[in-house]
Amino acid sequence: MEKKNWEKIKEVFQEAVDRPKSEIFDFIRERCGDDESVYEEVVKLVEAALDGDDDFMEESAEREHEDLLADEFSEPTRLSADTGRGPEFGPGQILAERYQIVGLVGRGGMGEVYRAVDTKLSQTVALKFLPARIENKSEMLARFIAEVRNARRVSHPNVCRVFDIGEDDGRHFISMEFIEGDDLSRLLKRIGRLPSDKATEIARQICFGLNAIHEEGMLHRDLKPANVIIDANGRARITDFGIAGFEEEITGLELRVGTPAYMSPEQITGREVSKQSDIYSLGLLLYEIYTGKKAFEGGSYEELLERHQSVQPTDPSTFVENLDPLVEKLIKRCLSKDPSKRPLSAVDAALALPGGDPLKMALEAGETPSPEMIAAAPKKGVLSPKLAIGLFVAFLIAFGTVIALNGPYKVIGLMPLEKSREVLDEDAKKISRDIGGGREPFFRASSFQFDSGYGAYKGKLKKEIRNWNILKNPQPAMMYFAYREFPEFISPQDSFVYSLSNPADLPGSTTIKLDISGKLLQYIADPEPHGRGMQEAEVDWNKLFGYAGLEMANFTSAKPSFVPPMYADDIREWSGPFPGPEDVKLRIEAASLRGKPTYFRVVAPWDEPVAVAATKSDRFDEAATMLTILIYILIVCIALYLAWRHIKSGRGDFRGAIRLAAFFFVLHFVAQFLIATHFPSITAELPVLSAITGYTLIRSFFVFLIYAALEPFVRRRWPELVISWSRVLRGEFKDPLVGRDILIGGIAGAVHALIINGASLFRDWQHGISATLSSDLATGALNSSGAAFGAFLEAILSAVRFMLIVLFLIVLLRVVFKKKLLAEIALATITCVLISLAFILGSSTFTPIFLVGAVLIGTLQAVTISRFGAVAHVVFYLVFFVVWTLPVVIDQNKFFFAESLMLCGLVLALATYGFVISRGGESIFGNDHEKPGLEV
Repeated sequence: MEKKNWEKIKEVFQEAVDRPKSEIFDFIRERCGDDESVYEEVVKLVEAALDGDDDFMEESAEREHEDLLADEFSEPTRLSADTGRGPEFGPGQILAERYQIVGLVGRGGMGEVYRAVDTKLSQTVALKFLPARIENKSEMLARFIAEVRNARRVSHPNVCRVFDIGEDDGRHFISMEFIEGDDLSRLLKRIGRLPSDKATEIARQICFGLNAIHEEGMLHRDLKPANVIIDANGRARITDFGIAGFEEEITGLELRVGTPAYMSPEQITGREVSKQSDIYSLGLLLYEIYTGKKAFEGGSYEELLERHQSVQPTDPSTFVENLDPLVEKLIKRCLSKDPSKRPLSAVDAALALPGGDPLKMALEAGETPSPEMIAAAPKKGVLSPKLAIGLFVAFLIAFGTVIALNGPYKVIGLMPLEKSREVLDEDAKKISRDIGGGREPFFRASSFQFDSGYGAYKGKLKKEIRNWNILKNPQPAMMYFAYREFPEFISPQDSFVYSLSNPADLPGSTTIKLDISGKLLQYIADPEPHGRGMQEAEVDWNKLFGYAGLEMANFTSAKPSFVPPMYADDIREWSGPFPGPEDVKLRIEAASLRGKPTYFRVVAPWDEPVAVAATKSDRFDEAATMLTILIYILIVCIALYLAWRHIKSGRGDFRGAIRLAAFFFVLHFVAQFLIATHFPSITAELPVLSAITGYTLIRSFFVFLIYAALEPFVRRRWPELVISWSRVLRGEFKDPLVGRDILIGGIAGAVHALIINGASLFRDWQHGISATLSSDLATGALNSSGAAFGAFLEAILSAVRFMLIVLFLIVLLRVVFKKKLLAEIALATITCVLISLAFILGSSTFTPIFLVGAVLIGTLQAVTISRFGAVAHVVFYLVFFVVWTLPVVIDQNKFFFAESLMLCGLVLALATYGFVISRGGESIFGNDHEKPGLEV
């Protein structure tokens, strides 16, 4: 360098460092004029001087101070703290037989950093060396090694990558990513502060990088401007893992290690540190980015300690005009003295920043959005009054139409269901006392049951006689009433509701089957051991015929063609006419033991004989059961592995999975409790409660496991599907987006049922028949109001399960087909095929209209889940299940009319709630210009 240039550089430099920091760079520009070479050299010298001239607060606790200013600068271009000596390694020198030195890029208290070329990989890297004076200090060497170990765990676009640790002639170094750029500390000293829009961009990137560090279970503990590099592309990169560590391993004196000016109150005083400690440092960093000033200044350690513990920094808006209030609010939250009041995570901080779409930015940066990030994704606004009212009215029309069709076109509406469970109970008790006599049973159980035998029988007949309006008569029975009496407590085998075959027959028990009008269809009295209570007598079979509503005189005795289900000494059989409008023959099976009736059954052509059913091969069912068990075990094992991996890495939504499982447990327990048979004896009741609890725990754990295993893939591949769902799990039930999805899902569910109804009605019109549209019915809901409410809760749980299946399926299709549109088409196609198969198997007359219906249903489901997400799809299935499988018929002559009103009221209440909250707290009939409407 020419002597005259050096003299001018030295003169300007000495004048500049005596000025206030805020005026230094303007002064240099004024003094240097157009001489860019002198200007650049002076700026570099001043930056180095300012780095060294900062007080102790700018140095990490374990670093030693070094004087950066000297009277002579032999190498003014060096970004070096030690300006009095040259670099230890020269250009071209080969280290560790691999790294070729290009030149020195920096020197500080923790060593020199060189630019080098990795000759094996032909890649530019940075090599960071320990200072020679501390090379032999075991504590410093251990920290150096720990820096590599910790930093290698993090791979993120906003974190500087660390490759390995090496050694050359006793000197240890770290090889890391070489980043062309400048650190924030130098940048801020040069320009004062970042423009607000650029500051927000950089701040959000720093938050994402810090979150990546935290997801690995580590704390950075030294977050400050000097440890953030802005690369040549303007992207922020967090560096220096020298004192980073795992939260649970940071104890004792390690707690107080850090840079005092950027340490949290709990860190600087040696209390327990956590992620919130890094969040505090993040707040200090943001303060400086937006204002160009430090939040706290102190002339001594004690003064700084006092300020961190009890002084609130000056509001950033004092220094920056028109600063976004969201920024100031976030900085204040980060700098809260109470760690619990700071943002829960760095992602929360990123989401609190104004502008942009952090969810989109995270995906573009390769980040898996956290549940909090998804829940806090930008809202588009609330529904406009016209749109909200329009959706609500559309739901009311669709829902009302389905309910209207349930009366004249469904089994539940056609059958004369006028006798309630309580009335039929009394009819069955009367028959049991009159025919069986004997002692009072220990307990009784009863329930409605569905029998599809008649429907299958009618489907095989010619179309001209397939008039299903016959169901308006009590006979034949597509639904029956099952009544059981037991001499002692016995629990059901595979459910909590007793039926004719569950539990297995017990000596001394009585089973009675009635049609919906109270006529006897079947009577079974298992003899007690040793014939107790039995005596020789002549059986009055005419009495049983009378209870069956039959005239014994109209029946002819025949040779028995059946085997009774229990031992009997007298077996009989009769045949005769069916009492209803059908021109068919009935067969009566009967048996007795020692003059007491033990078996009586009315057998129609659509009923399979008991003896045949008992001897039918079960090999296929057994094989299917074993295969199901093996698949279940395999799913559980895979889910356990994935859930453990996600939770351990911090990617899993453990909190959401726990909340979903708890929700599932409560609803499932209440539903099963309402549906189950209960006993007046606490001794008998305890096994029922234990069984319900165990069953509920197993199912809840399975839901937890599947959700914890698969939900992170949804967040990574298609997070828009679970935005409102994440808000619901976080307790944001009044979010307007949730309200919108409830309305959309309700409309889709009702339309789903209408499509099936429409296809079936068109088929019936085309073939000139009058057929019921569906025999699907949750008959347990007919037992009582409590059972109906329990069935509604079960419908909610079924809707959640179906949603999870479809949600994971469409995400899998997204992975396979890459494009969202292709995934939607694939899901619609799969649904179309399944619905078509259901139509084919469920109807003897398949017409093209069914295929049209299947396409519409498939499209409807794909659009609901892909365009509106999980909440809409849950409501979609819930409304469909309620109107299709629960007893919802508006007919005052039905004994379950009150239950129908309750179920309709629950659905309407949900839709009304969605309508109200979709307005976001605004007046329901407010002006359209008040808020922008959400796109639907």
